[in-house]
Amino acid sequence: MTSKPLVNITDLSTLNPDIKSDYPYGWYRGANGYTMQLNHGEPMGFTAVIEFLPDKPRGNHYHRERYEQLTVITGKLAACFWLPEQPQVGEKFVLIPGMHVSIPPGVAHVYEALEPSLAVEQAAQSFKLSDTVMV
Repeated sequence: MTSKPLVNITDLSTLNPDIKSDYPYGWYRGANGYTMQLNHGEPMGFTAVIEFLPDKPRGNHYHRERYEQLTVITGKLAACFWLPEQPQVGEKFVLIPGMHVSIPPGVAHVYEALEPSLAVEQAAQSFKLSDTVMV
């Protein structure tokens, strides 16, 4: 029996955005360097740039209502996702630049930098501390 994945991961580096589209999405290498298009066409209530340092895990929480997205810009992250009520049900990934993770509410997550890293976190909902549950 195959279970449904806890998170959705998209490798933006394999998507060449249509820059003439109203909502380009993907990773573009131009003469002036890289551009990562994160525009999904939906409103964003929260955007943050997060630095990850080796030996300093970040996360270890889940959100009750918030649907979260994380896109790695530089570096390499070890990521773990699990259901708090079923800790044995989990998924582990190594995320590299261009990888985009969509995390639904109720899925716990923690990131550990395998090297200094930067990522962009986005959500349609604004950040509310009361929505965050530490695990």
